[in-house]
Amino acid sequence: MTSTATAPAATTHPLDPLGAAEIERAWQILSAERAPGPKSRVIFIVLHEPDKKVVLGHQSGAPVERAAFVVFVDSATGQTYEAVVSLSLTVAF
Repeated sequence: MTSTATAPAATTHPLDPLGAAEIERAWQILSAERAPGPKSRVIFIVLHEPDKKVVLGHQSGAPVERAAFVVFVDSATGQTYEAVVSLSLTVAF
């Protein structure tokens, strides 16, 4: 796994939905880490919600750790995969 620290996305709240750039970045990170097959297709990429204590303790303007929850299917094998992708650490779990 590759871990490269980057600046967290500029958001106003930890529960803000992912933006288009974050969705694209999540797939790029996942593709680099897991190398999904050429017949893979994304079912969805959504915000992986942070712990409740992070949300309750958030102060306006503070950086937010962002993560995406990704579900995709490899049509060649019929397998469904799930992953959590850290957009801040650029790593898939």
